[in-house]
Amino acid sequence: MSVVQLHSTPPRLFSITELWDVSTSAHKAAVDLLDQEMYLLGCDVRCSQRNLLIDYGFYRTRGDSDDRGASRYDIKREETLLQLWGSAFAYAEQGLGAVTVKRDQFKVGVFKTSDWSLRQMTLAGLDKLSSLNSLGQLEMLFCRLFHWIADYEDWVLKAMGIDYRCRCVEEHLTRPRPAVFAECLPHLWRQIADRNWQPFLEGCQNSQLQKNMLSGVSH
Repeated sequence: MSVVQLHSTPPRLFSITELWDVSTSAHKAAVDLLDQEMYLLGCDVRCSQRNLLIDYGFYRTRGDSDDRGASRYDIKREETLLQLWGSAFAYAEQGLGAVTVKRDQFKVGVFKTSDWSLRQMTLAGLDKLSSLNSLGQLEMLFCRLFHWIADYEDWVLKAMGIDYRCRCVEEHLTRPRPAVFAECLPHLWRQIADRNWQPFLEGCQNSQLQKNMLSGVSH
């Protein structure tokens, strides 16, 4: 199996505002939602009952020096592969290429592979991206990645119940970031996947949870 070949040109990550018609407010809401999602995935790893990512079907690879010591979780489904770190997603699909989403300001990127597998990709390697093949390809890959996140949140709600996810969201609220209600997460990710930015922004504004609303209250 060949290793992903990355260009040696300077790193190039894109803001979603460079790729799509996204308002400043919607961009900020997307940044906050991604930060919340990454935090919740961390909660799922630390879940006292079991590691939910493993339960879902991920397998864990411990990081090395090239990976900044960060563990990586991989899941392969048919012709797709998704990888997860604490600060980034990478998603590859055979015949299309691969995309990455980084927690920092919702930066995104695309890279080409001769072999669709990203099994040997490192976190540092996500910064070295090649040019876009096409906007259509980019949108297709990101659409599928964001729908995957929505499906995963649906699964957590069914497997663990709303109270578990509410507790994770409440824990997130101790950080200096806003959060949305647990049951709203799947719908909001699908709005991003379909690039429905104004309904997405309104949904975030209408479902934002404040610190004075703690205690697992459902929206």
